[in-house]
Amino acid sequence: MIARQPRAFGYTQFLQIADETSSSELEGYVKSIEAFFHEHLEPLRITWAGVTAEPMGSTQSRLRSMPGWRGLLSESERGDHIVVASPEAMASTFDDFVQAVEVSASLGCHVHVAETGSDYGDASQLAGLQHVAAIGRQVVDFNARQSRRRRQVANARRRLKGGHVAGSPPMGFKVAGQRGKRRLVPDEEARVTMRYIVQCRNDGHGFGAIAAYLRKNRVMWAKRSSAGRTLEFWDAKRVEVAYHRMLEIEQAAREGRLFQPQQIRPSRRPQALGIG
Repeated sequence: MIARQPRAFGYTQFLQIADETSSSELEGYVKSIEAFFHEHLEPLRITWAGVTAEPMGSTQSRLRSMPGWRGLLSESERGDHIVVASPEAMASTFDDFVQAVEVSASLGCHVHVAETGSDYGDASQLAGLQHVAAIGRQVVDFNARQSRRRRQVANARRRLKGGHVAGSPPMGFKVAGQRGKRRLVPDEEARVTMRYIVQCRNDGHGFGAIAAYLRKNRVMWAKRSSAGRTLEFWDAKRVEVAYHRMLEIEQAAREGRLFQPQQIRPSRRPQALGIG
C-alpha cells in the first residue's frame, strides 16, 4: 500500500476596508508562508497545496465561521501541515488562534507559525501555547479587576469630598462645576417643595393626599436626564422619598457632616388623610 504524501496548506487573513484590500500586507503574509514551506517543509518531500486567503472578520466573528478556514480543515487530513505567517494573520483574537491550533491538532495536523518557527503539531509546543493562553486570560482578568477596584476607590474618595461620580444627583441636590470637577450643591428650588412636604407630613397628612394637593396646584418637580430637563407631577411614592430625603439632609446639617444619600424604599400602604 502506497503511503499518502502529506501536504502543506497556507492560510492567512487580510485586512479589507470598504472593498479595498491591503495588497502589501497580503503579499507579505503569502511570501512569509511560502518561504517557510520552501525552507522547512519542501526538503521533507511535502506537497505544496497553495495558500487560502480571505478577508479578516470583525473582532466578534470567530475563526470557525470563516468559510476559507472551514474549507481548509475539511480538505486536510492527518499528517498534513498548515502554515500561517503569524497568529494575528490567522485569527482576530489570541484565544481564537489557540482554539484553531487545538482543532487542527485534534485532526492530526501540524500548525506552523512562520514568524516564530513554531510547530504546534508537537505536543510540548501545543501545551506551552495553551499554558501561555491560560496565563494571558488570568492577566486580563486580574487587570480588569484591578481597574474596577481603582475606579471604585477613586469614586469613593470623590464622594467623600462631595464630588459627583455619575448618574442623576440625589433629590435636593444638583450638579455644579466643570467636567472632572463636578460636585453636588444644594438645589434650593427643589428643597422649597421638599420642606413643604415635611411640614404637611408633620401636620398629619398622608403622602397620597400631599401628592394630590401638589398636583391640584400644579406644583411639579424637575426631572433631569440626558435628553434634558422635563417637569413631572408628584405622586405618593415620590412625595414619600422627598420626605425622608429632606429629613436625612436636615439631620446631616445638624450633625455637621457631609450628606451621604441612603436608599429609600417607599411604603406600599396608601395614605388617605386629606389636606384641609
